[in-house]
Amino acid sequence: MKVLRRSADPERFDALVAPLLAGAVNPLPYSPEGERYYAATVGAMETDISFAVLDTDKAVVAIMGGRKDGVLGRFGQPMGWLSAFGSSTGLLCNAVGEALGEVKQLLKGSDVTAAALLAASPDAHHDSLAGGLLSLGFAPSPFFVGCIDLALPPDAIERGLRKGHRQQVKWGRAHLTLILVDQRNADAGLLDRYRQLHADVAGRVTRGEESWQATDELLRSGRARLVLSTLESELVGGTLVLDAGDTAYYGSGAYRREHFDKPLAHWPLLAAVLASRDSGLKRFGLGEVTPRASDSEKGRNIIRFKRGFSQEVASGLVWSWTRPVADQKDASDA
Repeated sequence: MKVLRRSADPERFDALVAPLLAGAVNPLPYSPEGERYYAATVGAMETDISFAVLDTDKAVVAIMGGRKDGVLGRFGQPMGWLSAFGSSTGLLCNAVGEALGEVKQLLKGSDVTAAALLAASPDAHHDSLAGGLLSLGFAPSPFFVGCIDLALPPDAIERGLRKGHRQQVKWGRAHLTLILVDQRNADAGLLDRYRQLHADVAGRVTRGEESWQATDELLRSGRARLVLSTLESELVGGTLVLDAGDTAYYGSGAYRREHFDKPLAHWPLLAAVLASRDSGLKRFGLGEVTPRASDSEKGRNIIRFKRGFSQEVASGLVWSWTRPVADQKDASDA
């Protein structure tokens, strides 16, 4: 087995890791276009530490992530752990051992103070992975992502929504006019309307020019869809969906607060789901739906909204590591 670092050969790395992305539990889309989008939107990682453990020319295990401000993660989220499910237990365990050795070396960096890693549900290599991470000082916590199976026919997808959500969709069909912006209709003027709506709803400009250029690139490359919605000719909402591999992800949404007495988001999101299905994608990821005691009322409402669309919930563990204070002091004195 050998280790291939993305920084050494990005094109080969992306090609070998692509099969591991199918069905992966991931809060963020991964693709070269997606990398540019998140780098422009939330800030680029200082160092790309992504690597894969190869058996000949097959990636068995990979970690996607980078270092920024002393933290190992991925654009504000945990690093992603990907495995080649279906490989023999012995092969997976050997690859896990190699990968954990790489992680151990990364943690030794003098400027590394924290790390987070998202690993999928237990499988054949779970015991060796969990044992290795525990020995490195990582602590686990549950993580859940809402999903929709796009292989289902449209009417089955809609029937799978929570009853209240189906009623809200019915209202949206009757009152909202939708505009789908995608590769076939990548009108810069329509994206500019969403850009202005985004600023109006936030009360300020929160995203720079590079972020919107990256969004335009995703739309024109067929890796994203934007659903705009109008109410009595007024633009009241926008729902952005991003693709990675065979999965579409809920990216962002903006809706006029003065109309929050109306269900503005339900029908546009379902329309984005169905448009993703029409594009040949297999799954739709709604993002994290992990309940936490510290959630605000707004946070709980967002999770309830996503759960009402979710037909299944993919589970995983977030493994978190923090350098002991004494070690941080020793590193700063070095």
